[in-house]
Amino acid sequence: MTRAKASCLCCGVVLPPERVREQLARQRGGADVVFDEAGRRVGGARLTAVVTLRPGETGRHYRLPADADYAAVRAAQARLARMLDEWERGGKQGLCPVPDEPTPAGGGSGAGRAFSVQRYGMFQWGDLFTARQKVALAALTALTRLSPASPADGAEKQPLVSPTTPLTLALTRTANAGCSLCRWHTSGEKHEGVYSRQALPIVWDYSESNPFSESTGGYDGALDWVYHVIESSPPSNPGQVQSADSTDHPLPDEAAGVWFTDPPYYDAIPYSDLSDFFLVWLKRAL
Repeated sequence: MTRAKASCLCCGVVLPPERVREQLARQRGGADVVFDEAGRRVGGARLTAVVTLRPGETGRHYRLPADADYAAVRAAQARLARMLDEWERGGKQGLCPVPDEPTPAGGGSGAGRAFSVQRYGMFQWGDLFTARQKVALAALTALTRLSPASPADGAEKQPLVSPTTPLTLALTRTANAGCSLCRWHTSGEKHEGVYSRQALPIVWDYSESNPFSESTGGYDGALDWVYHVIESSPPSNPGQVQSADSTDHPLPDEAAGVWFTDPPYYDAIPYSDLSDFFLVWLKRAL
């Protein structure tokens, strides 16, 4: 693949970008496997390798895919279909279990250049995830639906961090690592999340992590990172935020030991649209 042009490994014919986009758009991005009624893969994504670990050995090991690997994908598709059917038969109460909000249109200049997914048929946020990822994230979202703990009678102070906050942060970290736009870091031999940069571009070959493993991309690891941040955060003396003109700052002279600035991005980085990737899952956890 080079700039959306695909070269056939067998005959060398090069497909133009328009033809590549047309084929992937028919499959809403092409990240899911297409099976026939007998459970045989007939199209869609093709599994190229499975990364494994061996007890007592360092490094990664790679094996060819087996029928059982595809069977697990097909089982996830069947589970997802049942989830959506239950939601529809229930009168579509509440939000759809799979995010159906529209993705950013992209295109043009400025911030729009960060998005190209709609050109490949990914018109809803749920299209960015495989069936297996949707089932896992929907289950974790349901488990995250907890009410903040109420303060004890007579208590004067609220906890600095709500009990639900670490869980929602862990949920979004898992979503970042459980998307069809993730990629395999070849030199580091590790799973790379969606936001290795501030954009949502198409990924031609993606890696899919196991959210219930102890390896990169797992929920345990996400929760562990959140825990370490909370543990290292100062319990007192929080910072203060104040809006002010950068040419007329409100601080008196010599009030700060360090003065640093962040360059103005203007519309180069669409933070609001990028954050919708997490918002659609957080909405379902509320």
